[in-house]
Amino acid sequence: MLLYREDLKSIEVLSKAKDILAEQPNAKQEIQWFIRNIKNCTTLDLYSNIPISKKDLEKINLFITSKLNDVPFQYIVQSASFWGRDFFVNENVLIPRPETESIVVHLKKNTPSGRVLEVGTGSGCLSITLELELGISNITATDVSQSALVVAEKNQKKHGSSILFVHHDFLNEDFKNKFNLVVSNPPYISKNEMTNLGQHIIRYEPHQALTDGSDGLEFYRRFSKIGKSVLSRGGRMILEFGGFKQKDDVLSIFEDYLCSIINDQNNEPRLIEAVYE
Repeated sequence: MLLYREDLKSIEVLSKAKDILAEQPNAKQEIQWFIRNIKNCTTLDLYSNIPISKKDLEKINLFITSKLNDVPFQYIVQSASFWGRDFFVNENVLIPRPETESIVVHLKKNTPSGRVLEVGTGSGCLSITLELELGISNITATDVSQSALVVAEKNQKKHGSSILFVHHDFLNEDFKNKFNLVVSNPPYISKNEMTNLGQHIIRYEPHQALTDGSDGLEFYRRFSKIGKSVLSRGGRMILEFGGFKQKDDVLSIFEDYLCSIINDQNNEPRLIEAVYE
């Protein structure tokens, strides 16, 4: 780790931190961002050789230790970006992925009316974005994790949202109300695939939000089974799934619905839209 001395300056700290983190992806950008954040300064200030205090260095060393232990950058700084907004995150929720923004892109082309349900809200970033970007005022967002709902409610206050967050076990509980739209990024990684994920995911992101502990399709079977009791006639479900490898299986599960596949920003199949005719 870096040792403190009274004449320690930012250029030296940056250089040494980059050397220590040389094998870590995005280390240069992340350490710059982190030091700018704790010093409340610009990149130009950093390269003007501003002083680094003992307290600053303690934070920087903690950052370096966390990175060396594969802690994701977003968990270290407790912030992640989604649709241009910053959301509070910790290890109780998944880090938002850009693929999930495909739901927002699609709905901006055809803004829903009526009641909206999100299953597995996590940090709340998707529901809050739909409310703020599309002006949807009647959103219920659920999660099986009480700890995740605490995070979602923090983001609700941060962004001035009016979403109703509810504790609900989707696989084992029914819904009392009907909705015009259901959205979800459910756990779709199979139990076998979990071992192939990076250590920064396996060690720190909540497994309950990543995998169904089976073949990665349990949530889609549940959506298909209860969809017509949850949706109003003409309502639709828009669900994220795991790309090319799951496309055919997911389409087969929703054979009783009018379905279409929507690609993400990388032109990979990412969403299924299932309409209750």
